[in-house]
Amino acid sequence: MDSNQIPTGAQQVPQAPVQAAPQAQYVPTQPKPFSGSWPKLLIGLVLFGVVLVGQGIAVAIAFAISDELLVEETAYELISALFALVAIAVLGGLSWLRIDDRKVLNAIKDCWWLLLLDVALMGITIFEYASEGESLARGWFGDFIMTALLCLGIGLCEEGMFRGLINGPLLARFGKTRRSIVMCALVSSLVFGLFHVLPPDPSEMNPLGFVQMALKTIQTGICGFTWAIIATKERDLWGVSIVHGLSDFMLIVPEVMFGAMETALSTDYVSTDASEALETIGVYVITILVYLPLIVRTVKIIRSLDAPNYGPFVRPALYAAPAAAGVGSAPMRVAPVMQQAPVAPQQAWAAVPTPGVARTPAPVMPQQAPAPVAPQQAPAVPVVDPSRQDAPRSVSHGQAAPQQQVPYQPYQQGGNGTAGPPRPSGM
Repeated sequence: MDSNQIPTGAQQVPQAPVQAAPQAQYVPTQPKPFSGSWPKLLIGLVLFGVVLVGQGIAVAIAFAISDELLVEETAYELISALFALVAIAVLGGLSWLRIDDRKVLNAIKDCWWLLLLDVALMGITIFEYASEGESLARGWFGDFIMTALLCLGIGLCEEGMFRGLINGPLLARFGKTRRSIVMCALVSSLVFGLFHVLPPDPSEMNPLGFVQMALKTIQTGICGFTWAIIATKERDLWGVSIVHGLSDFMLIVPEVMFGAMETALSTDYVSTDASEALETIGVYVITILVYLPLIVRTVKIIRSLDAPNYGPFVRPALYAAPAAAGVGSAPMRVAPVMQQAPVAPQQAWAAVPTPGVARTPAPVMPQQAPAPVAPQQAPAVPVVDPSRQDAPRSVSHGQAAPQQQVPYQPYQQGGNGTAGPPRPSGM
């Protein structure tokens, strides 16, 4: 039915004017989002020192358990890992300690290049021992199992200390933006690299020794930086701990299986001998170069990081909602209501049933072009004889003349050539 046609049995009622809605003001609907925690950072650093003291206790316990080097090292790493995990739980990082196989697989996928290099180095070491006619040590299978436990302890201990108690508290304070997240990872990886460099006697240090220390810090720091970024992305500590343990396992186990126990467990990364120092420097340089694909992969992960990310010691509920709304550090606000232009009062047909009139639909008329509208002329003013008694009184006397009642005429477009809004009944 044409919108301009009046349905049968309908009455014409005016529609209330639509007022323009006032423009809404920006008002805060949530408290100020979490912006960082200094207490978490300070307590985390204190707990890191506590774990260092706990490692001294672990050394004493390991010496009391056994005199065998591999057993001592395994007991020391496992006890140290226990101290680190307890410290993380005390600080509120239980969410990072739940084992999730999906997150572990993601960490392995992200570090596939590093693990591939370790497999290659393990194969080269085994080939060298086999080519020299060396045979497997007695009890090699037990040493194999013990080495796996040792490397698991190394991964949990070092990741718990450096990614948990260093990088985690840094994130709790500074993990507001992606750039600050990267800076936290850089600081924690630098500390991780420095802890792997134990300087020898200062009197024996030389420029080659400092070069070895710098290169070893960079080489170890690259791995630490990658693991810090992955742990931040996955919000998980087990994945990087297992990757760390696998990497160390593949480097250590060939030496252990062929009886070179002291070489496998040595932590002397800086040599004072000139010839050995040059060889060590060459190894570090080559290792850093082959880590380039790992660095590229880490950069891609950084680009996908969500910010803010305050690490394991801050509940995501404190900052997830403002970040998801795209508000950032500002309070969440209500979007303004679009202001509408004022609309003049309009008249519309309402389907109000009239008693005794059947409600039959009006026939659909074909659309016709409106006829030209004749120019409106002012209505002729009738000449009234003032002497007549039925003449209307003048308006100037304060009393208007009565209006003449006009019968209701339905408006239809195109019939008589008139164009204009329909008049309500009775007017």
